Amino acid sequence: MSLKDIIHQCEQMIAKYYGFEISTPFIDFIVSENDIAYSTNETKSNLKSGVFVIENKTEDEVFIGACLDEKITENLAAMNPLVVLNKENLNAFCVLVEEISHFHLLVNRAKAGLGVTKVELEWQAEIDKLLFSAEILRFQSGKTHIVPLLKLIFDQCEIIESPDKPLYIQANKLAATFWYKAVSEYKEPTTVRDFRSTLQKLYRVDWDEKRAYCAR
Repeated sequence: MSLKDIIHQCEQMIAKYYGFEISTPFIDFIVSENDIAYSTNETKSNLKSGVFVIENKTEDEVFIGACLDEKITENLAAMNPLVVLNKENLNAFCVLVEEISHFHLLVNRAKAGLGVTKVELEWQAEIDKLLFSAEILRFQSGKTHIVPLLKLIFDQCEIIESPDKPLYIQANKLAATFWYKAVSEYKEPTTVRDFRSTLQKLYRVDWDEKRAYCAR
Protein backbone atom coordinates (compact mmCIF):
# COMPACT_ATOMS: atom_id res chain seq x y z
CA MET A 1 0.00 0.00 0.00
CA SER A 2 1.39 3.38 -1.02
CA LEU A 3 1.57 6.47 1.18
CA LYS A 4 -1.19 7.97 -0.98
CA ASP A 5 -3.42 4.98 -0.16
CA ILE A 6 -2.71 5.32 3.57
CA ILE A 7 -3.63 9.01 3.47
CA HIS A 8 -6.79 8.27 1.47
CA GLN A 9 -7.97 5.54 3.86
CA CYS A 10 -7.32 7.69 6.94
CA GLU A 11 -9.25 10.55 5.37
CA GLN A 12 -12.16 8.27 4.48
CA MET A 13 -12.22 6.93 8.04
CA ILE A 14 -12.45 10.42 9.54
CA ALA A 15 -15.11 11.58 7.07
CA LYS A 16 -17.23 8.51 7.66
CA TYR A 17 -17.03 8.83 11.44
CA TYR A 18 -18.12 12.47 11.48
CA GLY A 19 -20.53 12.13 8.58
CA PHE A 20 -19.26 14.64 6.04
CA GLU A 21 -18.66 14.37 2.31
CA ILE A 22 -15.14 14.78 0.99
CA SER A 23 -15.39 17.44 -1.70
CA THR A 24 -11.82 18.60 -1.19
CA PRO A 25 -9.36 15.70 -0.84
CA PHE A 26 -6.45 16.26 1.51
CA ILE A 27 -4.03 14.65 -0.93
CA ASP A 28 -4.69 17.38 -3.53
CA PHE A 29 -3.40 20.05 -1.13
CA ILE A 30 -0.14 18.45 -0.08
CA VAL A 31 2.67 20.72 -1.17
CA SER A 32 6.42 20.62 -0.83
CA GLU A 33 8.40 22.12 2.02
CA ASN A 34 9.90 24.53 -0.52
CA ASP A 35 6.45 25.80 -1.52
CA ILE A 36 5.46 26.34 2.11
CA ALA A 37 8.76 28.04 2.90
CA TYR A 38 8.27 30.40 -0.04
CA SER A 39 4.67 31.22 0.94
CA THR A 40 5.39 31.73 4.65
CA ASN A 41 8.85 33.33 4.39
CA GLU A 42 10.16 30.57 6.64
CA THR A 43 13.34 28.63 6.11
CA LYS A 44 12.84 25.03 5.07
CA SER A 45 14.74 23.75 8.11
CA ASN A 46 12.21 25.39 10.46
CA LEU A 47 9.18 23.72 8.93
CA LYS A 48 7.32 20.79 10.43
CA SER A 49 4.18 18.95 9.38
CA GLY A 50 1.22 21.27 9.29
CA VAL A 51 -1.71 22.80 7.46
CA PHE A 52 -0.99 26.37 6.38
CA VAL A 53 -3.59 29.02 5.59
CA ILE A 54 -2.27 32.26 4.12
CA GLU A 55 -4.46 35.19 3.08
CA ASN A 56 -3.46 37.23 0.06
CA LYS A 57 -3.35 40.84 1.24
CA THR A 58 -3.91 42.31 -2.23
CA GLU A 59 -6.42 39.84 -3.67
CA ASP A 60 -9.47 38.06 -2.32
CA GLU A 61 -7.68 34.72 -2.20
CA VAL A 62 -6.57 32.25 0.44
CA PHE A 63 -3.73 29.79 0.05
CA ILE A 64 -4.11 26.49 1.86
CA GLY A 65 -1.54 23.76 1.79
CA ALA A 66 -0.59 20.72 3.82
CA CYS A 67 2.99 19.73 4.46
CA LEU A 68 4.12 16.38 5.87
CA ASP A 69 7.60 16.10 7.33
CA GLU A 70 9.81 13.73 5.37
CA LYS A 71 10.58 11.63 8.47
CA ILE A 72 6.84 11.15 9.01
CA THR A 73 6.16 10.04 5.45
CA GLU A 74 9.14 7.68 5.50
CA ASN A 75 7.90 6.08 8.72
CA LEU A 76 4.37 5.65 7.36
CA ALA A 77 5.67 4.14 4.13
CA ALA A 78 8.00 1.75 5.94
CA MET A 79 5.52 0.64 8.63
CA ASN A 80 1.91 0.96 7.48
CA PRO A 81 -0.15 1.76 10.62
CA LEU A 82 -3.30 0.48 8.92
CA VAL A 83 -1.72 -2.97 8.85
CA VAL A 84 -0.03 -2.90 12.26
CA LEU A 85 -0.19 0.10 14.58
CA ASN A 86 2.44 0.03 17.31
CA LYS A 87 4.84 2.25 19.24
CA GLU A 88 7.13 2.45 16.23
CA ASN A 89 4.61 4.19 13.99
CA LEU A 90 2.08 5.63 16.45
CA ASN A 91 3.60 9.11 16.38
CA ALA A 92 3.67 9.22 12.57
CA PHE A 93 0.06 8.01 12.42
CA CYS A 94 -1.01 10.66 14.95
CA VAL A 95 0.72 13.40 12.95
CA LEU A 96 -1.10 12.29 9.81
CA VAL A 97 -4.47 12.19 11.58
CA GLU A 98 -3.76 15.58 13.11
CA GLU A 99 -3.13 17.25 9.76
CA ILE A 100 -6.13 15.62 8.08
CA SER A 101 -8.24 16.69 11.06
CA HIS A 102 -7.00 20.29 10.78
CA PHE A 103 -7.56 20.38 7.05
CA HIS A 104 -11.13 19.12 7.00
CA LEU A 105 -12.30 21.16 9.98
CA LEU A 106 -11.01 24.25 8.17
CA VAL A 107 -12.67 23.22 4.91
CA ASN A 108 -15.97 22.24 6.52
CA ARG A 109 -16.21 25.50 8.45
CA ALA A 110 -15.33 27.52 5.36
CA LYS A 111 -18.04 25.76 3.35
CA ALA A 112 -20.53 26.63 6.08
CA GLY A 113 -19.35 30.25 6.15
CA LEU A 114 -18.05 29.85 9.69
CA GLY A 115 -14.73 30.52 11.35
CA VAL A 116 -12.58 28.32 13.54
CA THR A 117 -10.04 29.20 16.23
CA LYS A 118 -6.53 27.79 16.48
CA VAL A 119 -7.22 26.23 19.86
CA GLU A 120 -10.31 24.49 18.49
CA LEU A 121 -8.29 23.08 15.59
CA GLU A 122 -5.73 21.74 18.03
CA TRP A 123 -8.36 20.35 20.43
CA GLN A 124 -10.16 18.53 17.63
CA ALA A 125 -6.89 17.04 16.43
CA GLU A 126 -6.02 15.88 19.95
CA ILE A 127 -9.43 14.19 20.17
CA ASP A 128 -8.99 12.59 16.77
CA LYS A 129 -5.48 11.24 17.40
CA LEU A 130 -6.69 9.06 20.25
CA LEU A 131 -10.05 8.25 18.68
CA PHE A 132 -8.71 6.86 15.44
CA SER A 133 -5.70 5.16 17.02
CA ALA A 134 -8.14 3.29 19.26
CA GLU A 135 -10.40 2.48 16.31
CA ILE A 136 -7.49 1.12 14.28
CA LEU A 137 -6.30 -1.04 17.17
CA ARG A 138 -9.83 -2.34 17.74
CA PHE A 139 -9.99 -3.39 14.09
CA GLN A 140 -6.54 -5.00 14.21
CA SER A 141 -6.68 -6.72 17.60
CA GLY A 142 -10.26 -6.62 18.82
CA LYS A 143 -9.31 -4.23 21.64
CA THR A 144 -8.98 -0.44 21.68
CA HIS A 145 -6.13 -0.41 24.24
CA ILE A 146 -7.45 3.04 25.09
CA VAL A 147 -5.82 3.42 28.51
CA PRO A 148 -2.28 2.71 27.24
CA LEU A 149 -3.00 5.04 24.31
CA LEU A 150 -4.10 7.76 26.70
CA LYS A 151 -0.82 7.51 28.55
CA LEU A 152 1.26 7.50 25.38
CA ILE A 153 -0.56 10.30 23.56
CA PHE A 154 -1.26 12.61 26.48
CA ASP A 155 0.72 11.76 29.61
CA GLN A 156 3.99 11.08 27.80
CA CYS A 157 3.72 13.68 25.07
CA GLU A 158 6.22 16.51 24.71
CA ILE A 159 5.04 19.85 23.38
CA ILE A 160 7.79 21.55 21.43
CA GLU A 161 8.75 25.17 21.92
CA SER A 162 6.87 27.59 19.69
CA PRO A 163 4.99 30.91 19.96
CA ASP A 164 1.76 28.89 20.14
CA LYS A 165 2.93 26.55 22.90
CA PRO A 166 0.39 27.86 25.51
CA LEU A 167 -2.38 27.21 22.99
CA TYR A 168 -1.16 23.64 22.40
CA ILE A 169 -0.96 23.03 26.15
CA GLN A 170 -4.52 24.27 26.62
CA ALA A 171 -5.89 22.08 23.83
CA ASN A 172 -3.93 19.07 25.05
CA LYS A 173 -5.11 19.41 28.66
CA LEU A 174 -8.76 19.89 27.70
CA ALA A 175 -8.66 16.92 25.33
CA ALA A 176 -6.98 14.74 27.97
CA THR A 177 -9.63 15.73 30.52
CA PHE A 178 -12.34 14.91 27.98
CA TRP A 179 -10.91 11.46 27.28
CA TYR A 180 -10.25 10.52 30.91
CA LYS A 181 -13.83 11.45 31.80
CA ALA A 182 -15.09 9.39 28.88
CA VAL A 183 -13.08 6.35 29.95
CA SER A 184 -14.30 6.76 33.53
CA GLU A 185 -17.91 6.85 32.35
CA TYR A 186 -17.90 4.30 29.53
CA LYS A 187 -14.67 2.26 30.01
CA GLU A 188 -14.56 1.71 26.24
CA PRO A 189 -16.07 4.98 24.97
CA THR A 190 -15.26 4.55 21.28
CA THR A 191 -17.47 1.45 21.16
CA VAL A 192 -20.53 3.24 22.63
CA ARG A 193 -23.10 4.69 20.23
CA ASP A 194 -24.05 7.58 22.54
CA PHE A 195 -20.42 8.62 22.83
CA ARG A 196 -20.05 8.65 19.04
CA SER A 197 -23.17 10.80 18.80
CA THR A 198 -21.64 13.22 21.30
CA LEU A 199 -18.44 13.53 19.28
CA GLN A 200 -20.39 14.06 16.07
CA LYS A 201 -22.42 16.86 17.71
CA LEU A 202 -19.33 18.49 19.19
CA TYR A 203 -17.64 18.43 15.79
CA ARG A 204 -20.27 20.82 14.46
CA VAL A 205 -20.45 23.33 17.29
CA ASP A 206 -18.14 26.25 17.99
CA TRP A 207 -15.24 26.38 20.43
CA ASP A 208 -17.25 27.93 23.25
CA GLU A 209 -19.64 24.98 23.28
CA LYS A 210 -16.81 22.46 23.06
CA ARG A 211 -14.97 24.11 25.95
CA ALA A 212 -18.15 24.28 28.03
CA TYR A 213 -18.76 20.58 27.46
CA CYS A 214 -15.21 19.72 28.56
CA ALA A 215 -15.65 21.80 31.72
CA ARG A 216 -18.78 19.94 32.84
